[in-house]
Amino acid sequence: MPVDVIVGSSAGALVGGVYAVCRDLGMMERLAMHIKWDRLVDLCFPRMGLIAGDRILEFLRVLTRGRSFAELPIPFAATAVDIETGEEVLLKDGEVALAIRASIAVPGIVAPVKVGGRLLVDGAVLDRVPASRPREMGADFVIAVSAGGNVGGAPDRHRKEPVKNVFEVITTAVELMELTILRQRILDADVVIAPDLADIGPTRLDRAGEIIERGRAAARAALPAIMERVGEVSV
Repeated sequence: MPVDVIVGSSAGALVGGVYAVCRDLGMMERLAMHIKWDRLVDLCFPRMGLIAGDRILEFLRVLTRGRSFAELPIPFAATAVDIETGEEVLLKDGEVALAIRASIAVPGIVAPVKVGGRLLVDGAVLDRVPASRPREMGADFVIAVSAGGNVGGAPDRHRKEPVKNVFEVITTAVELMELTILRQRILDADVVIAPDLADIGPTRLDRAGEIIERGRAAARAALPAIMERVGEVSV
């Protein structure tokens, strides 16, 4: 199925932005299986975040090959939140790496970043699954992916792993807040793919292979609904 437009928030911005540049899922899977936190983390005196984010930005520049949005083979946008005004910001101009860096700036963990005069943080704070945004960019059929599990009437997420450090305390608290907001929103998507990751903490890079396989299983399970809805749209 051709992908014509990609919009991502937080980790979705990272995955979507890198795919928009390289369109190489095999490379992305190998990277996910081997990346370690010590390659990304530059701890700093906690003025605005525990992690300065400079290493993350340089890593993103490598992954995105220094591309600007105008150079992408697939139109892409990332969402972020202006922490000073509370506004959601759609980033689709300038440097792709900087936009992703802003969209993944988890409050309290990764320091906010200035983009276009705005101080930006994680886009998932206001909209974890920005399913309405692709339509604004011309899409007529939207497949959304919610890594938080089922959407709309789903049971609350029950964490099965113990919380071990300050990073997991903050990321889990932010994730619970985001999921509460998500359940209160009506997702403007034709199909939602929602792998069950309730037993995997948001910092567990070491379980990437398992996460990917659950994503594959959820996507396969959604295929009948996708094909049915695509037929309805095409008619």
